[in-house]
Amino acid sequence: MMITYMIKTAIFKGEIVDVFRYLDSKAPVLEEFASELKKCNNLFSILHLKKSALTGKYVLELANEDLKSNFLMIFDKYFMKLSPKYKLETPIKDKRLIKKLFIIGAPRVGKTTFLKNIELIQFLNIKRNDLPSRIFEVVIENLEILKYDNVLSEFECKEFENLQNCVNFSQGFILLFNLSDKNSVLQTKEIFKIVDNTRLEMETDLAPILIIGNKFFDKEDITPEFVYETFEIEQLKELGIKVHYFPINILKEDEKVMEAIRWLIKKII
Repeated sequence: MMITYMIKTAIFKGEIVDVFRYLDSKAPVLEEFASELKKCNNLFSILHLKKSALTGKYVLELANEDLKSNFLMIFDKYFMKLSPKYKLETPIKDKRLIKKLFIIGAPRVGKTTFLKNIELIQFLNIKRNDLPSRIFEVVIENLEILKYDNVLSEFECKEFENLQNCVNFSQGFILLFNLSDKNSVLQTKEIFKIVDNTRLEMETDLAPILIIGNKFFDKEDITPEFVYETFEIEQLKELGIKVHYFPINILKEDEKVMEAIRWLIKKII
């Protein structure tokens, strides 16, 4: 699984190549790769660390210099063998057909961790061909962090050149904050307020809002009352806006993450 995940994220992300058929055709090479990896002392003990131990770190940062050197040599060798010998082309999409889900939040609240964790959950369920899984896959492909530069008071997104287009082509928002820090809640609200003011100027409807308070280990949580009051959740509901709040430890509570995403998907479709 570790090998196939590396290959998917390195080569195939966002492409229309059938990953598993390709990997099946490369089975002998993968077996050689796995065999050489087994010779790396201490590699597997590092890979089996709990996710909480890897927070904010690349796995190899926990390895000694010999292991780093050996692993990277092996990886580079087999990466070249496994890379397709042709250029992968990505179809050009009409921007009018692009619908994005934006993650918004204060600095250092776990936005990237949240996104990567969802991508990993999706990858681990990639063999499932039922309709909910396919819908979930499409949603994840359109999930993006809407970056905010506090100094320049500017937003940045991959597909569009300005905030107006980001808002116009959004189909949902995920607001993420540190559930142990009131300032984080307030910052996230202020950032989203800029987005919502832009929407009001454009006179467009507000897309569904998923609010997540990221729970950190051994830290006291802010009360739900403070969160509801800050984001004016009840008032938004009275206006007919689809909004829901979930307190979740995004590193450990995968089921709750999935429950939150499922809520958002149901509100979108």
